[in-house]
Amino acid sequence: MKSDLFTFARADRAFYASTGRYARMEELRSVGLLSLPPDTRWPYSYYVYMPAPHRFFVVAIGLGPLTMGV
Repeated sequence: MKSDLFTFARADRAFYASTGRYARMEELRSVGLLSLPPDTRWPYSYYVYMPAPHRFFVVAIGLGPLTMGV
């Protein structure tokens, strides 16, 4: 998960460097900056949240119950 989050962040920073704005994952994929599988990789779902034009967060949400080793 950690390496996926860094990959998303690098792609969005590269997009920002060329356009002056951040992009959602679909746009990063369409311009060839993001080659990770779809927005879900078990057990996480990823999305890019942009609260302001010059700010973004890549968020990973757990899809299933967390289990602890017994």
